[in-house]
Amino acid sequence: MQPRVVIHYRESASRDPRGPSPPEVPFCVVGDRNSDPELMAWLGARQRSKEAVYEVAGRPDAIIEKLESKGYNLVSRKVDTVRLYGSDAKVFTWTLTFPGTVLVTDL
Repeated sequence: MQPRVVIHYRESASRDPRGPSPPEVPFCVVGDRNSDPELMAWLGARQRSKEAVYEVAGRPDAIIEKLESKGYNLVSRKVDTVRLYGSDAKVFTWTLTFPGTVLVTDL
């Protein structure tokens, strides 16, 4: 079992100066080349070959609920603002751990 899952989600920044682009299907980065392939498959994640990251199409809350149903616990969340394409975008990060996992911050 993978001891920790980190989910990254970025709100779309508008590339068009006339306004926001049409709504897109949200996707979340849920893993990298070191992630458990069975867990990534269970989440429905696909691996992008260039960045070697796993992505899941869907809303972050649905992914978190799915991981919680498997026994993972939400232990942290963070929001950062980044500048993309001339406008601000928010990047959300959630960390979930499997029971019994010791994080460096727990020591």
